[in-house]
Amino acid sequence: METPKISNPEFNFYIKEVGRQAGLNEVIKFSYKRGNDMVEEIRTKWGWVMSHTCRRSFCTNEFLDGTPTNS
Repeated sequence: METPKISNPEFNFYIKEVGRQAGLNEVIKFSYKRGNDMVEEIRTKWGWVMSHTCRRSFCTNEFLDGTPTNS
Protein backbone atom coordinates (compact mmCIF):
# COMPACT_ATOMS: atom_id res chain seq x y z
CA MET A 1 0.00 0.00 0.00
CA GLU A 2 1.38 3.37 -1.01
CA THR A 3 1.71 6.12 1.59
CA PRO A 4 -0.90 8.81 0.90
CA LYS A 5 0.53 12.09 -0.35
CA ILE A 6 -0.73 15.23 1.35
CA SER A 7 0.20 18.85 0.82
CA ASN A 8 2.12 20.91 3.38
CA PRO A 9 -1.01 22.93 4.30
CA GLU A 10 -2.95 19.69 4.85
CA PHE A 11 -0.15 18.30 7.04
CA ASN A 12 -0.08 21.51 9.08
CA PHE A 13 -3.85 21.28 9.58
CA TYR A 14 -3.60 17.66 10.75
CA ILE A 15 -0.61 18.23 13.07
CA LYS A 16 -2.38 21.18 14.71
CA GLU A 17 -5.39 18.93 15.32
CA VAL A 18 -3.13 16.33 16.95
CA GLY A 19 -1.68 19.06 19.20
CA ARG A 20 -5.16 20.29 20.11
CA GLN A 21 -6.33 16.78 20.99
CA ALA A 22 -3.12 16.22 22.99
CA GLY A 23 -4.06 19.20 25.17
CA LEU A 24 -1.37 21.68 24.13
CA ASN A 25 -3.59 24.54 25.28
CA GLU A 26 -1.02 26.84 26.90
CA VAL A 27 -1.20 30.36 25.45
CA ILE A 28 2.04 31.52 23.82
CA LYS A 29 2.88 35.11 22.88
CA PHE A 30 5.35 35.68 20.04
CA SER A 31 6.69 39.14 19.17
CA TYR A 32 8.65 40.13 16.07
CA LYS A 33 9.40 43.15 13.93
CA ARG A 34 7.76 43.63 10.55
CA GLY A 35 9.44 46.63 8.98
CA ASN A 36 9.35 49.36 11.63
CA ASP A 37 6.34 47.86 13.41
CA MET A 38 6.40 45.49 16.36
CA VAL A 39 3.92 42.64 15.80
CA GLU A 40 2.62 40.49 18.63
CA GLU A 41 0.76 37.24 17.99
CA ILE A 42 -0.98 35.24 20.71
CA ARG A 43 -2.07 31.65 20.01
CA THR A 44 -2.43 28.40 21.87
CA LYS A 45 0.64 26.18 21.74
CA TRP A 46 -1.08 23.79 19.30
CA GLY A 47 -1.71 26.77 17.00
CA TRP A 48 2.04 27.31 16.58
CA VAL A 49 2.83 23.69 15.66
CA MET A 50 3.63 23.07 11.98
CA SER A 51 5.69 20.81 9.74
CA HIS A 52 8.85 22.81 10.46
CA THR A 53 8.38 22.16 14.19
CA CYS A 54 8.28 18.43 13.47
CA ARG A 55 11.47 18.57 11.37
CA ARG A 56 13.35 20.50 14.04
CA SER A 57 12.16 18.21 16.82
CA PHE A 58 13.21 15.13 14.85
CA CYS A 59 16.68 16.57 14.19
CA THR A 60 17.16 17.61 17.82
CA ASN A 61 16.06 14.22 19.15
CA GLU A 62 18.36 12.37 16.73
CA PHE A 63 21.30 14.59 17.75
CA LEU A 64 20.59 14.05 21.47
CA ASP A 65 20.36 10.29 20.83
CA GLY A 66 23.91 10.32 19.43
CA THR A 67 23.23 10.02 15.69
CA PRO A 68 26.40 11.19 13.87
CA THR A 69 26.02 14.59 12.19
CA ASN A 70 28.80 14.09 9.58
CA SER A 71 28.03 12.44 6.26
